[in-house]
Amino acid sequence: MKESHEIRDAIHGFVRLTTRERRLIDSPAIQRLRHVHQLATTYMVYPGATHSRFEHSLGVADLATRIFDVVVREDNLRPVQDRLGMDREAIEYWGRVLRVAALCHDTGHLPFSHAAEFELLPSGWNHELITRALIYEGPLADGIQMMSPPVTLQDVAKVALSPDNLSPEEAESLTDWEAIVSEILTGSVFGADRMDYLLRDSHHTGVEYGRFDQHRLIDTIRILPAPPADDRQKRSSELTLGVEAGGLQTAESLLLARYFMFKQVYYHRVRRIYDLHLMDFLKAWLPGGRFATDIASHLALSDPKVISAIQDAAADAELPGHDAAHRMLTRRHYRRVYEPRPADMHVTSDPGLAVYEALCSELGAENVKRDVSHDVGGIGSDFPVALEGGETASALSVSQVLQLQLPMGFDVVYVKPEMAEHARNYLGVNVNVILENHASMEGKKDEC
Repeated sequence: MKESHEIRDAIHGFVRLTTRERRLIDSPAIQRLRHVHQLATTYMVYPGATHSRFEHSLGVADLATRIFDVVVREDNLRPVQDRLGMDREAIEYWGRVLRVAALCHDTGHLPFSHAAEFELLPSGWNHELITRALIYEGPLADGIQMMSPPVTLQDVAKVALSPDNLSPEEAESLTDWEAIVSEILTGSVFGADRMDYLLRDSHHTGVEYGRFDQHRLIDTIRILPAPPADDRQKRSSELTLGVEAGGLQTAESLLLARYFMFKQVYYHRVRRIYDLHLMDFLKAWLPGGRFATDIASHLALSDPKVISAIQDAAADAELPGHDAAHRMLTRRHYRRVYEPRPADMHVTSDPGLAVYEALCSELGAENVKRDVSHDVGGIGSDFPVALEGGETASALSVSQVLQLQLPMGFDVVYVKPEMAEHARNYLGVNVNVILENHASMEGKKDEC
C-alpha cells in the first residue's frame, strides 16, 4: 500500500500525508470541515471567499511541520537543548503529535465558523471546547488512536487547544516543551494557524494585504528566551518562539498583514452585517436559539443544512427567521449610516452609542443595529529577537513598526435599507447636537 499521499493545495503546493494521516482526515469530524466556510458570509462581498476549514486544516499541518522542522534542527535547538531535555526520539514523537493536532484543531467549528459562536453557544462553551470533546470521544478519537506510530489523545489535546481551553489538569501538566509545540500551532504571533489563514484568506478574497514571505520567516524562527519586557504569566514565557534579527522585517510584515486583513476583510462593514443577519436567523431557527454541543448534533450540522434552511425561510413568511433569511438572499441587508470619525471622539467618548440611541428613538429600535468592538492596541504581541552576538532583545525594543498603536476595532450603526436615506438626512442635520447632548449626559454622570 502507498505510504505517502499528496494533496495539491492552492497555497502550499503539495501537502504530504502518511496513510494513517489520510485515514484520519477521512473521519466524519474532519470531512465535515469541507462544508464549513472559513470566512462565514464573506463570500457575499468577496465572491471567491468560498474556501473551507478543511483546506485550511491541511495547510496548517503543512506549515506547522515546516516550522517544527526548522526549530528542531540540531544547530537551532542546541542553545536550549539542556533546558528542554528532549532527545531525538521524543522530538520525532512530538512532531507526529503536532501534525495530528493541526489536522484536528478546527473540528469544533460551528456552521459558518466564527459568525455566531460567541452568542449562540451555551455559556462557557466555544469551538475549542467542542474540539476537545471530539479529540477524546467518537470517530475522531478512534482515528487518533489508530495512528502508527501511536500518539495519545491527551498530547494531541495539549497541542491542538490554546492554553485557556485546557482542563486544569492538562494545563498543570504542560511542560515548557509541550507549550512550545502548542505555540507552533496556535501561537498569537508565529502560529501556523494564523500564518495559513492570512495567506489563504488573502488568496481567495483577491486581497493582497495578507501576503508575507512565509519561507523567509519560517527559516528564521527559533526557540528563544523570552525578552525581559515580556510579562506573560504562562510557563511558556521562559522559552518562546522568536526570530533571528534577519527575520524581523518579515515578522513585521506578517503582523501588518494581519492588521490590514482585519481592516479590509474581516471587519468589512457589509461582511459584518451579513454575519449579523445570519445570527438573527440562527437565533430563530435553532432549537432554543442555541447550538447543541453534543457530538452527534455537532457533526450533523454544517453550512449546507443552514443554507437550505435559509432558502426555505426566505420563501415562506411563516417560517422562523424569515426576515433575516429574505434579507440575506435578496441582498436587502441593513445599510451603514454612521461610523465615528476621529473628531467625534473629541466630543464624546462613545459617539457610536450616542448615534445608535438617537436613531432608535427616531426610527424604532427594531429598525437599527449597532456592531461594535473596541479593540485598540499594537499590531501584534511582543516576541524575542536573537541579535548578533548572542543577545536576545524584545521585538518592541528594536522595531519601530511594532510600537505603532493602531485601532483594530469597529463601530458601525446600520438601519433598514428603506430607512437609510431618512437616517442619513437626520444625522446630517442633528449629529453634532446628538454628540454634544451625549457628552453632557456623560459629564452629569461623572459629577454624580
